[in-house]
Amino acid sequence: SSAAPYTKTQRVDMRSMRTLTAFVCAAALAAQVGAVELSSDVVLVTGATGRTGSLIYSQLKQLGVTVRALVRNVATAREVLGCNVCDASDGVYVGDVTNATSLGPAVDGASALFIAVGIGGSASPERMQAVEFDGVKNQVAALATQRNSPARLFVALVSSMGTTIPSPPAAVGGSVLHYKLNAEAFLSSSERQGMHTVIIKPCGLGDGNASRAKLLVGHDDAMLNMKLGVVQRADVARLVVAAWQNDAPNLPPLRFDLCAANSGTPTADEDLPALLDEAKWPWQRKASLGSQQAEKRRWVTHDRTDFARVDAAFI
Repeated sequence: SSAAPYTKTQRVDMRSMRTLTAFVCAAALAAQVGAVELSSDVVLVTGATGRTGSLIYSQLKQLGVTVRALVRNVATAREVLGCNVCDASDGVYVGDVTNATSLGPAVDGASALFIAVGIGGSASPERMQAVEFDGVKNQVAALATQRNSPARLFVALVSSMGTTIPSPPAAVGGSVLHYKLNAEAFLSSSERQGMHTVIIKPCGLGDGNASRAKLLVGHDDAMLNMKLGVVQRADVARLVVAAWQNDAPNLPPLRFDLCAANSGTPTADEDLPALLDEAKWPWQRKASLGSQQAEKRRWVTHDRTDFARVDAAFI
């Protein structure tokens, strides 16, 4: 005898189950793709043997991504980074940001660049310009013009507060801030479709542990006249890495000051995305919210279409 036909209620329940199954499968696949993309990213840290750059390098290594270091001295790299062979097989590349042709091998295939190169205020003006301004231009140009460039690029620059002062005293940073400001202006103007830039401008820097202070963000040196503590390089490193981890299409370029309060609840890792959102200008936050809502609507529409197709395939 033939089986009894399904009732209307049973057909609806089966369709709902098929749709739910399709959703779960799609979510699992998306998670797998996201993990592959994270693990396949190649990121480059310049100034990787410096006090801030080495911390950025270390945090990225801990994430399990492919990290490269641009260094000027192999012996220093071995001591600071703990590499073995300390060559390309270890992800260590010898180069000089003032020599554009030396950067090619290090940036080839990289999708993210963390610029932590800096020079002291006692250097000559020519040297300051070569490293702090021309060097930044060389690095960004090398990343953006590489053959087979990834569709999405991320560039983070660790700069400094104090760039609004016309003639900054040595205690604040001195004349090197002029070249840092020019580098910031260049990077802000160099964005292209698919490139996201972040400029972090810390106040006084310390070498203490991370996550011990409440981090504060602002703009235009407004915090210079406040009685605040130094910000630890380890906190700068984890914030710049968090900016990369939370990178997404349609995010506005970020440029903000960073300091630390003398009191208050320390900023934990889970608080960093909210801190980065706070670092945006109000109109940027509004625009980002609109983009997120539009993206959500787009995916909901696509999901409904995909589920209808999957559902039809089961019928």
